[in-house]
Amino acid sequence: MITMEEQEAQIATQIISDILAPRIDPKKICCQRLKGYIAVFLDGDRYRTICRLYLNNKRRQYLGIVGKKKVESRSRISDLTDLYSYRNEINESLSFYQHPEYF
Repeated sequence: MITMEEQEAQIATQIISDILAPRIDPKKICCQRLKGYIAVFLDGDRYRTICRLYLNNKRRQYLGIVGKKKVESRSRISDLTDLYSYRNEINESLSFYQHPEYF
């Protein structure tokens, strides 16, 4: 039986995959549940983290986008559909790994 937290994690990672699908094969997007967050990374390489989803606390959920120099910027989300409003930032994080010469 899937818990509500696991279901939310699946939905959130599917949204991230949907956002990145026009630019990359969704099979290259991986996720892993770690202590306190879910890491979304590229090609199964945890050093190529695109974003982190902090969904443990119902009142305070965050999207952490990993940018240049592996610096994470967190944004509070009130609902999983808020992830779509960070489409540009998520795509920019992916660009960092696809075209590192520009950064």
